[in-house]
Amino acid sequence: MMLLALLISALASITPFISQSMIDKGLVPLQIPHVVYCALLLILFYVSKQLIEYLQKKVEITISNDIGKKLQVKAISHGMKIKSTYYKEHGIYKIISDAFFDIGAILTIAQNQFLTVFILAFEIVGVGIGLYLLDWRLALCVTALIPIKYLLNSFLSKRAERLSREVRDQNKAYHRWLDDVVQGIIDIKLWGLHEKKVQEYSELVSEINHASKKQQLLQTKNNSLSTSVEQVVFTGLYIVGAYLILGGSLTLGGLISFLSFASYLLLPVTILLQLKYILRQITPNVDSLKAFFQMEEETSGQLPADGAGCIEFSHVSLELGGKRILQDISFSLHRGEKIAVIGENGSGKSTLINLILRLYEPTSGQILLNGVPIQNYEIEAYRRLFNVVTQGIHLFNGTIRENVCLDDNPLGEETEISFCSDFIGRWQEEFDTPVGNDGTKLSGGERQKIALLRALHRKAKILILDEPTSSYDIESSANFDNFIKETEAFDLVLIVTHHLGVLDGMDQVIELQDGKIADIKKEGQPGRQCDYQNLSDAGSEVCL
Repeated sequence: MMLLALLISALASITPFISQSMIDKGLVPLQIPHVVYCALLLILFYVSKQLIEYLQKKVEITISNDIGKKLQVKAISHGMKIKSTYYKEHGIYKIISDAFFDIGAILTIAQNQFLTVFILAFEIVGVGIGLYLLDWRLALCVTALIPIKYLLNSFLSKRAERLSREVRDQNKAYHRWLDDVVQGIIDIKLWGLHEKKVQEYSELVSEINHASKKQQLLQTKNNSLSTSVEQVVFTGLYIVGAYLILGGSLTLGGLISFLSFASYLLLPVTILLQLKYILRQITPNVDSLKAFFQMEEETSGQLPADGAGCIEFSHVSLELGGKRILQDISFSLHRGEKIAVIGENGSGKSTLINLILRLYEPTSGQILLNGVPIQNYEIEAYRRLFNVVTQGIHLFNGTIRENVCLDDNPLGEETEISFCSDFIGRWQEEFDTPVGNDGTKLSGGERQKIALLRALHRKAKILILDEPTSSYDIESSANFDNFIKETEAFDLVLIVTHHLGVLDGMDQVIELQDGKIADIKKEGQPGRQCDYQNLSDAGSEVCL
């Protein structure tokens, strides 16, 4: 890069003199050989300059692509590591889309030679030296343009920053809207919201276009004012040059050469000022991207997690968004136990699981694994202790095999669990059957069975299930109950359920009510009797 800069500077300082010589010593006295000689030199220099600029552009593109890739990969990685509470508040699609929008805006700085800005500085020096040697008075007139252009640029840059912030906010609102529509597309169809959502989209796009229009017009105004000032000064140079020629201190060739190359002095200056303009313009995006990267990531300890003897909740409370979700929860789960968690909707059952899996962090209290706070364990190793079926199942857009074997290990003995896998054999492609986007080609019960196969495939020693049979038919539910009662493959089994059949044989049944433990019934010990007669209603338990 430094060598390219020096070459450009040398060519820029020599070229005006060759042009002057061709006019004064070649064209005016009609010395054709000298004209040809100078023309060949100019051609050589121009070709060399174009080659250097090509190499410069190649370096710029490489650097720009590399920076863009690193920023985007870093954004994806960070977005996947931030605390789950951010997803709950904003949604992962909006968070990542906002970050990518900011990165795209920031990368505009690499689209106009800005990554090799020091080369432009060398070019200014080279051309400036040549022009001052040619005629310092004309060069001084051109140089006087620089502070004028700077003042115009500074004035408009402040407004550019305000408009850029407006454009950024409009795009963030659009990402929020689009995330909502993507998540709710079925409800939009069922509730006839098509026209309403199209109208909302039209209004959002109009607002974005209006803000973008103001931004683009300001850019045009900046360019127009700068060009107009240049043209006024350059036109005046003809008058000044004429007086200098009459006075004998400047030749016609010198004037023509000066006018031809004066723009080469201002072009790098214009680009540098444009850099200042764009830096102000992308300031809101830089601030927004900084805020994104400052989102807290999940913390990870250093201890290895290689087994589960006991999980203990000690006076655990949790608040989310100022709302108390769980309050003073204390209980313990021991190796070999099977535990069910029951309670009405919103009582905190799924939140309990999210705390165990470190998707949430307690506001107060501690969760211990084998007597050690779970945040002291290396987080990925800790999560590998668990086989999990969540209430909100997600299937990736691939085959059944790809969704079961997320670790890329081949299918194993989990396929022998007939109530989970028999339905797969009815399809021609069996485990290579595509599931569609988020499993849309499957029924709810089939999706839950594949999720259970995925959990069992992992071969971890703690099985956690959150409403795993809510879409099962009667026969499948009965088979699942028998499987849970008979399995001895896990050190711990924890199931959140409203399903009566699976409660028989549980070592503990923990009942939550309004975020508190209402009862813990252990095998062989009395507890509150619960009536689950209306199991079709998820919140129908009546405790007596």
